[in-house]
Amino acid sequence: MTSARMRSSSRAQTDAGMPGMVGTKKYKPEEVVAELRQVDVLVSQGQSVADAIRAIGVTEVTYDRWRRSSAG
Repeated sequence: MTSARMRSSSRAQTDAGMPGMVGTKKYKPEEVVAELRQVDVLVSQGQSVADAIRAIGVTEVTYDRWRRSSAG
């Protein structure tokens, strides 16, 4: 591996703490609830669930995980 390439990959690891996770956000529980409510509002206004999830900027997997954890 070249030194420039090595620096690049190690920088990505230190920026977010995990390799490949550059630019991720850790949501607080109250932020998750607000985002789930926002999806509900957008869906009630006629958007599809997929479009509403895209509008809040998370993946469908994250949305599903949030839904499962908030259902308790």
